[in-house]
Amino acid sequence: MCDRNNVSIEKSQVGFITYIVLPIYETWADLVYPDAQNILDQLEENREYYSSRIPDEPDTAREAKTEESG
Repeated sequence: MCDRNNVSIEKSQVGFITYIVLPIYETWADLVYPDAQNILDQLEENREYYSSRIPDEPDTAREAKTEESG
């Protein structure tokens, strides 16, 4: 889970947005600023962007394949 060799910035961003940022902003929008839909929309776009960029395999697996073939 906390393997520095298999970290994915994209997966980290998706998790951070999903489990930290989005719940905070949803609550804030409900309680304080109901016109915050544009912020929530942007968060969703950011999450989709990073989701689409998640690599199929970790960087270390790609490096190992490159070393084997080279």
